[in-house]
Amino acid sequence: MLLSVMSFIVSVHAQVFTDSNLPIVMITTDNNWPIPDEPGVLGSMKIIYRGPGLRNYVTDKDSIQFLDYSGRIDIEIRGSSSQVVDKKAYGFTTLKPDNVTNNNVSLLDMPSEND
Repeated sequence: MLLSVMSFIVSVHAQVFTDSNLPIVMITTDNNWPIPDEPGVLGSMKIIYRGPGLRNYVTDKDSIQFLDYSGRIDIEIRGSSSQVVDKKAYGFTTLKPDNVTNNNVSLLDMPSEND
């Protein structure tokens, strides 16, 4: 009896996100809670943006000169039928450090608003 055994080695390489031509948005929810439909959850958001046509880097997450926003937010999933797709739509409100008061700010050169 001849027994043939074949083995395959599958190698998977993950690509690490480090930079982009687009602004980079980093969101961390308090206690790493998942983002629900309603009500929203509290968290922090940073937007890394060096300016039009410039490359943005994740390593700039603590560089004040490259942060378009760094502060508190309340965030939730938006839409109804779109909630089942892989790419979710989110709505958020920028907040002052007290986690209650709306914080009207200009994001990416848009007019000041909090949501």
